[in-house]
Amino acid sequence: MSEETHDQWHRAVCKELEARVKARTFLVWVKVTPGEGGQGSATTPGEVDPTAWETVAESAQGWLEGLDQNAVDHQNPPKDELRLADVVIELTASPKNTKRQGSGLLIGNPYPGVVSFTESYSTGPAPAFDDEA
Repeated sequence: MSEETHDQWHRAVCKELEARVKARTFLVWVKVTPGEGGQGSATTPGEVDPTAWETVAESAQGWLEGLDQNAVDHQNPPKDELRLADVVIELTASPKNTKRQGSGLLIGNPYPGVVSFTESYSTGPAPAFDDEA
């Protein structure tokens, strides 16, 4: 599978989940692994039936609604695996802070290979460089 096809699948899955999943208490990271397009399988996201997208979104919604934010181990966040045609979709959920729950983006990595943050994660200025060490 080409990198371009992989990127198409990643962007399509993120777009569909962002549009269809209403639960907004977690930020979700997506990892998409396209199959080889066996007989009868969709080889591009455009070939996927809209009802299949809805089924995947409903599964993700149900999984997210079943998670307890207070019970999440931040070192081992909850994961789920969904399938669409012969594509494996791995989801990892991270609780949003209290002020951002119920709003904002669902997907934390809408583009493959790029991590996006919705808040500042700066730790402050770098310590002074000691060139005598």
